[in-house]
Amino acid sequence: MDNDPIWQSASANQLDLARVVVERTVMARVYHNTLYLNEDGDVYRDQLFHGHINKLAKVVTSNHRDLRISKVYHYECPWSWAQAELAVISVYKTPRDKLQCVFCCATTIMNLFSMVSERGIPAADDLTPVLVYRLICRRCIDCSICRQLLRESIGGRRTILVDAVLRRDRVKTMD
Repeated sequence: MDNDPIWQSASANQLDLARVVVERTVMARVYHNTLYLNEDGDVYRDQLFHGHINKLAKVVTSNHRDLRISKVYHYECPWSWAQAELAVISVYKTPRDKLQCVFCCATTIMNLFSMVSERGIPAADDLTPVLVYRLICRRCIDCSICRQLLRESIGGRRTILVDAVLRRDRVKTMD
């Protein structure tokens, strides 16, 4: 676009908008092939993971000991404004848009926290458990960005909570 004579008279804002449109158009065309390279195998893994998250959502509360959400922030619970930000994440196709959606959710949570925080600005350690909790409760884990965020937020290892749910499922299937 920088070298094309058609775009030479375009403003910076118009160029930015054109780039976003091109990115979204390309992602709309390659989305399925990009996310589901192994086709049925990836779809099955997503469904299985989504099922586990649904089971977690039934047992996890904001008071759950493994989440370690500070009691100070429980007054802002259920963080419905943050939940509203996540409600539209499945509509977005581009990684940038999905990250922007999660960023808006995180910003909303941080704004709620800053109203009740005695220290001023809340830390990432305050944000992460609530963000993970909201993602689990939203059950929007079928999208790749949320899966990745969950993986990174638990440090690449399973939490005790996830292990307990998976272990309980294995015991039920063995019976």
